[in-house]
Amino acid sequence: MLTAASGEEALAVISREPGLDCVLSDVMMPGITGIELICRLPCALRRRAVLFTASVLEVRDHQMIPDGVPVLRKPVDNSVLHDAVVCAAARI
Repeated sequence: MLTAASGEEALAVISREPGLDCVLSDVMMPGITGIELICRLPCALRRRAVLFTASVLEVRDHQMIPDGVPVLRKPVDNSVLHDAVVCAAARI
C-alpha cells in the first residue's frame, strides 16, 4: 500500500508505480480533488479506482466522476471496502 497526503503527491506516487492494482481516493483532499485525480489517471488505472466521500453533496457538486467509478460513503464498512477493492482490482 502506498499513501499520499494530497492529490498532486498521489499523481507523483502513481507515476512511479505503473503496476498498481487499484487507487483509493477521498473526494476532498488538499490541492486537486479526488475526482480530478481519477480523471488524470491513465485509462487502465482509472477503471480500477474507488472514491470515498463524507457527504452526498460532495458527489452532487462534482458530476465529473468517470463512469463506473464507485463512490463509497464514509464511514465505510470493512466488508464494503473489501468488496469494492476486489471488484476494482479485477477490472481490466
